Amino acid sequence: MTNEGKYFKLTGWEVPIGLGAAVLQRGVDEGCFRPLDPWLTMVHIMGVMSFYFNAANNLKQLEPLSDCQSPEAIEDFADSAISFVLAGVLKHPAPADSMDLG
Repeated sequence: MTNEGKYFKLTGWEVPIGLGAAVLQRGVDEGCFRPLDPWLTMVHIMGVMSFYFNAANNLKQLEPLSDCQSPEAIEDFADSAISFVLAGVLKHPAPADSMDLG
């Protein structure tokens, strides 16, 4: 991620980022997702997903008794991350009291 992108193509991230952005665009087009920038949203999603694993050893300093890399912790993280992302991208109907029934 450093070296001014010199090694980025070697990471293999281009394909999943492109696929994720396409899924987000499809969700917007089909009315499932709120209006959003698919590329920027995918960057945010990648940040949520990669930070946990990149920082696991440092996070252990905050919670010394937890094992961030146990199967249970990873499952909890995945469930939480999915809920977090969906809360940000899903199109939520307007509350009834704010609708103009006029």
